[in-house]
Amino acid sequence: MQLKNMKRTKTEKEKNRETAVAPSSFVEEYPYGLEIRLENESLKKLDLDVDDIAIGRKVTIEATAKVTNLNKSISEENNNSSMSFQITDMAVSVKGNDNPKTLKDALGVLGISK
Repeated sequence: MQLKNMKRTKTEKEKNRETAVAPSSFVEEYPYGLEIRLENESLKKLDLDVDDIAIGRKVTIEATAKVTNLNKSISEENNNSSMSFQITDMAVSVKGNDNPKTLKDALGVLGISK
């Protein structure tokens, strides 16, 4: 399966800025809904420790999900579609070392110990 880059283009950012409820100079690089947040329970199941991973580091995620919601609306101004997924099975692979600074290192610089 070929991966598609979901980063917003300059044109998409401008369109989003124009239609935003509170337009600002800052527009997210990636659309809402593309971020996955893993809490303690999920991190433990995946054998991940945030102390060993750096911000900006790339990971590979493989997942199986089931479709939980399909939505389509049509109005005079635009057409909108959405699809929701529930991830049922997942694996995360941390490879290489794009950025050697881990959370543990960053906390140490700030004088904070775990």
